[in-house]
Amino acid sequence: MINTAFTAARLFLIKRPTRRVLLWSAFLYGPLYLLAIGDLDFHSFSGDTALTWSGQPLDLLFKSRAPFYFEAVAVVEFFFLTYLFSPLNLLLAMTLALLVGLNVATSYIGFVQPKVCRGRPTAGLLTALPALLAGSACCGPLLLILLGIQATAALVAVFGLLVPVSILLLIGTWLLSLKRIDIEYLRRL
Repeated sequence: MINTAFTAARLFLIKRPTRRVLLWSAFLYGPLYLLAIGDLDFHSFSGDTALTWSGQPLDLLFKSRAPFYFEAVAVVEFFFLTYLFSPLNLLLAMTLALLVGLNVATSYIGFVQPKVCRGRPTAGLLTALPALLAGSACCGPLLLILLGIQATAALVAVFGLLVPVSILLLIGTWLLSLKRIDIEYLRRL
């Protein structure tokens, strides 16, 4: 199963249509995740660019603000954009973005080329739903907080578990959708 997953991921990156879908969805999801957790922010145009490192970046590197949310070691200001650079938050964003991209590319290829999914054209649409829901599991609660909606203390305590749960769900939905894909047919595309 793991060999099939690596082969499918490689084929998704080699084949132009799936590569395009995978990269676009990953490049869209990554910044949205960083925006949702507050590491990326837009402000009025200042025309200035700056890079400010923390006085003790190694001490802040693994310092957690909340479960699966880490302190920034640098602030990058670029015209109308401010980015709080945290290597671990960036790693989580890239991991989630890659998993979302793989799921969306799998759904796309299943919808566009139903023979890849052994003749089930709806398989692509059905696999997209759990993947997108799993991908939004980590950002949904943060969006509630950003919008100012009150949440109970018990719900806030559960928020820390949603990032690893969404990673597991994204891996699980991708592996389940790979069971329906005919890898040999995908190679011939």
